[in-house]
Amino acid sequence: MKIIIFIIIACTLFVAWSLCIVGASADEQLEMIYVKDLERKEQREKLSRVIQCDRCGKTYEKNERYQTRGSVEGSVLSGITTITGMGLRDESYDLCDECIGELLDWLRNE
Repeated sequence: MKIIIFIIIACTLFVAWSLCIVGASADEQLEMIYVKDLERKEQREKLSRVIQCDRCGKTYEKNERYQTRGSVEGSVLSGITTITGMGLRDESYDLCDECIGELLDWLRNE
């Protein structure tokens, strides 16, 4: 009888130990998934901030030299927008600092 009780206790301890190992492994896997998800989210946010100039093709995150005004849902507006004769927005163009400078020079006849 003592042998049967010993075997039952040994089996119970083995099952409990196995469940702990499986649980620890699952925690590690969940942690890895969480870290990878955070890295992907950070990469997407970084890429969403990158703007490509519609004139020269240069990529930039924001205009440094020429301040832009206004924002939509927290995103700073940059570039220019053409307006129709009726005052409606027509087309928008993202411009880097160099192209904005050249446009301003051209508008000022410099």
